Amino acid sequence: MKLKLLPILAVLLLVVFLFVLGSGKLLSAPDYSEVELSYENDGRTRYYYDRLSPNAKLAYTMILPKLYEHSEKIEIPEITSEDFDSLMYALSYDNPELFCLGTQSSLKTEGRTYYYCPSYTCSEQECLDGRSKLDGAVKKALSGISMGADDYEKELYVHDYICKICRYDAEADKLQNISAYSVLVDGNAVCEGYAKAAKLLLDKLGVSNYLITGDAEDGSGKVTGHMWNIVSVNSQNYHLDITWDDMDAQELFDGNHIYFNVDDDMIGKTHFNFNPAENNCKFTDYNYGSQTKMRFSKYDDTARKSIINNIYSNYKKGKKICEFSFTGEREYKTALEDLTQNGGINRLFGEIYKTYPGFECDNVQYIADDELYAFMFVFS
Repeated sequence: MKLKLLPILAVLLLVVFLFVLGSGKLLSAPDYSEVELSYENDGRTRYYYDRLSPNAKLAYTMILPKLYEHSEKIEIPEITSEDFDSLMYALSYDNPELFCLGTQSSLKTEGRTYYYCPSYTCSEQECLDGRSKLDGAVKKALSGISMGADDYEKELYVHDYICKICRYDAEADKLQNISAYSVLVDGNAVCEGYAKAAKLLLDKLGVSNYLITGDAEDGSGKVTGHMWNIVSVNSQNYHLDITWDDMDAQELFDGNHIYFNVDDDMIGKTHFNFNPAENNCKFTDYNYGSQTKMRFSKYDDTARKSIINNIYSNYKKGKKICEFSFTGEREYKTALEDLTQNGGINRLFGEIYKTYPGFECDNVQYIADDELYAFMFVFS
């Protein structure tokens, strides 16, 4: 009899096992088919979200609102470690208002359920208080934008505003100088803060843009990691590096526009190892010099007359600054030699005194950028 019962017992055990496998929650993957991808085409540039895998996009959608609630553990679909890395960048780079999000978030599993466990740089209450301060700072920043401004004018406003209120500060604690909050509330930041503050304000203004990272070599030959923005104006992409335009170190003026809307070739002289690598920045139409008509192909009487008129026009507006550039190295070097070695600056300002009685100037300083063929006069 025992020999006859064994096959029956085995069949019963198999049936029980199949029942558990088919209905047990821990043994089947959760179903997220009902999750709506609410960040698809929501009117805001989400460059890094757009490049995620389908499951990582679902995870992004489920995580983002929970981060504002300071959640410690957020259920998400199954993703690979590579997807997780991409997701981390997407959450941080697409959403610069998440200044409380730390860099030590982790991916955990329980059975076949995956969880995103975020790290935070401060407590929930501190995040709430900080968000209130940041919202106020953003509102203040945008209060000065002109009604009816186009995308170029909005971008120019954001650039000049950040240069005015923020100082480059590499000495502060890293968590205190790499966020949009650092720029807009504290007024001290490094490149990551500058770029994220620009993204936050441009997003609010509806100007398409995203963050880009790479390396940059300064005038001393020092190479460091760097972050700046890619901005789209009239469907044309440009590099915008507000950090390199801020002039606090020179203490001459709040900022210049040498790195305002430059193409790949121009910025490639000092910036490299772009990530993302392809940004299609092939245009100069909305370069600052092009828009102000102060970018010259020749250093001739016409260019000098434009420089003189620009100096006086800015002087009348209370802006004691003149910026101009050249499209080629040869003309730039010709101008550099004439202006700085052959008395060209004195002749220019002498002509202004003759042409515009009442013009006053006691001192002139200049900055020359050999890479982007640019000049800047600051006079007082």
